[in-house]
Amino acid sequence: MTVTLVLGLLLLTFGPGMLVNAQTWNDTHRLLTDLMTGYDRHVRPVRNQAHPVRVYIDFSLHSVKVNVI
Repeated sequence: MTVTLVLGLLLLTFGPGMLVNAQTWNDTHRLLTDLMTGYDRHVRPVRNQAHPVRVYIDFSLHSVKVNVI
């Protein structure tokens, strides 16, 4: 759960085409630093560490801009 939340926040903050929605860059940096303190990348959110983690991603197209000549 925590890993999913952290990954989601990282994608929202640093994803391609995304803007950082914070008062300053320092606010964003402090948030990510606080979230990642004590993070261990070797711990996976599964009951059995031998099982793979399945990640499902869904993309949506929000708008299309067409230039008519």
